[in-house]
Amino acid sequence: MAWVLGLTVGAHCAAATLAQGGARSEIVYSRVLVVHERLRAWFQVDRELGRAWVAVELRWLTPDSYPWGGQTLDIPSPVDGLYYDKSTKQLVYQSGKVRVVCAEDWTLLWHTALKETGQCPLRVSSQTRTLYDGFNRRDETVGEVVLQLPTSSQ
Repeated sequence: MAWVLGLTVGAHCAAATLAQGGARSEIVYSRVLVVHERLRAWFQVDRELGRAWVAVELRWLTPDSYPWGGQTLDIPSPVDGLYYDKSTKQLVYQSGKVRVVCAEDWTLLWHTALKETGQCPLRVSSQTRTLYDGFNRRDETVGEVVLQLPTSSQ
């Protein structure tokens, strides 16, 4: 039965490297979630230093599922090739000759935020999988943050 578990884990990791339709998926963050945990993700930048990353928020909800209760944990997740271009005010992904704008600065009054272009979508998902060690079966929910990265300039 260890072979089945190894196959399941191997298939889970292989999805991070598969290319589909000119894009590849990179798992930015993955973990086993308990009942009242939720994930969120978005791009964040340090405009002065030109750095960019995916911000992952792990939130523990109260048992009655009110989102304003509980606690949060912010987890910065770096991605190779992702940076903030200070001159153009854009969040850029670059790998070799591929250069894609993932987000741009957007300003309203005195507040500046990032507006995603849709060329590097972030996907937050969770799935329940069954583990079997030869004696017992148990279900666990795995949450993932996946970044779709283009393999060619669009």
